[in-house]
Amino acid sequence: MNMKRNFFALAAMAALSLSFVACDDDNDTEQPSEQTDVCKDTCAGSVPMVCDASGNKTAGTDCALSGQMCANGKCIGSGDVVDPTQPDPSDPTVKIPCNDKGVMTCDASKKKAVKCGEDGYLDSDSVDDCEAKGQICRAGACVQYCTPNARKCAGDTAYKACKADGSAWEAVVSCGANEECSGGYCNPKAEVKADTKLGAECSCTGADCSFTITGKEIVTSLGDISMIIPMISTLIPPEMEALKNVDFKGLLDKLNSDNFIITAPNFFSKSNQGCQDIVAPAGMTVGCLRDAKITVSGADELLNAILDIVKSIDATLIDAELEKYVKDTVAGGIEFKSNGGYCLTAAIDINGYGGMLDTFKVTTLKKDDPNSLVNRMNTGDHSKAQSAPCPEGGQKYSYTVNEQTAYANFDVGFDMCLKACANDDDCRPGYKCIPIPAEVPEEGETAITRKGCFDPTTIDYFTEMSEGFKD
Repeated sequence: MNMKRNFFALAAMAALSLSFVACDDDNDTEQPSEQTDVCKDTCAGSVPMVCDASGNKTAGTDCALSGQMCANGKCIGSGDVVDPTQPDPSDPTVKIPCNDKGVMTCDASKKKAVKCGEDGYLDSDSVDDCEAKGQICRAGACVQYCTPNARKCAGDTAYKACKADGSAWEAVVSCGANEECSGGYCNPKAEVKADTKLGAECSCTGADCSFTITGKEIVTSLGDISMIIPMISTLIPPEMEALKNVDFKGLLDKLNSDNFIITAPNFFSKSNQGCQDIVAPAGMTVGCLRDAKITVSGADELLNAILDIVKSIDATLIDAELEKYVKDTVAGGIEFKSNGGYCLTAAIDINGYGGMLDTFKVTTLKKDDPNSLVNRMNTGDHSKAQSAPCPEGGQKYSYTVNEQTAYANFDVGFDMCLKACANDDDCRPGYKCIPIPAEVPEEGETAITRKGCFDPTTIDYFTEMSEGFKD
């Protein structure tokens, strides 16, 4: 179920990447190279590179750790003690190197968006103070620190909410004695019940048990992106220079075909049988997870072109064995296994907004646009589902992904209720009691896991696939 959501998000973003090629969230600065035999203190991003007595460079402490930026081999910025032998860092004449000429970039502290001048240095006259707005800098733009009024779990039994202006998280709030947090809301702790309808057998027969998306439909959903193709070379970072030689219009032409077809299972078909007695929580839909495949046909030419592009960027990224593995995976399809079918409730809620999505009228991820591809994927309302308790005997899982950049913003909300369990004996034959992440953890946090009945074959399959791509 989770992979269905992931597959579409990845497929849609892959289509978007044809037009939004370069989106560097870090935008680290780098000292322009100098042809000289004399060692000079410089910066590698926000890290000072200082010359020793022998003329060798050594890395100092990352300036970003103290909320500062690196310039001429020194950390400067808020709280910096001015060296009387050096220019005053607050002096606008101090030159700070950058590597994205002509575009807005982030300073090392992510507090300001600054234009990188044509001379390769930050332009002190062109600054957007993100901190003053209660925001942070990402990809050269001031964006909200968190989604206004969004909520996240802070451990198993507490949550925190984002301020209404998106500037910071509020203080942590504890749940009640018999509650646990899921999706940022306190819900009654799941009870293991043998007679719950969740996890029951189910099946599907009918025309709407699956759906298709063609390459032509994907291109149509991208809107009029012809304007951006000539601009792509200006968006490509130096480390991906090889992309400037890519024929992006040619790639779109290969994708723009009725013969390129993605076929995926519709787990929320109206033809589902066996789950009729389940009442879906607010914002969710009753579904039947079952043996099925996501397949792609007519993609050989496009896939070969994409692999060639990756190899042109770095020939070491793809060898013959990995190329065969990728092609075999695409040709064979992505499998779901659910022995005899599995009743669950879930919500898929994907939406793209703002940035270049609006500028170029890209509709791929806009759920309210009639041309949006997510209209045939979305099946629920995350704003309601994340706070709704599961049906009796159900364990709650709620995932939220919010990405904000200067180029494309999108939200993914996914919620589901599986049969709660304490051990394998609580699950029907063919299923095991498996710890599953209950939400998407924040960076640096450990994921909360909850036990639910699930087909171990599917878990093993996707684990092996993940390891295969890593290897």
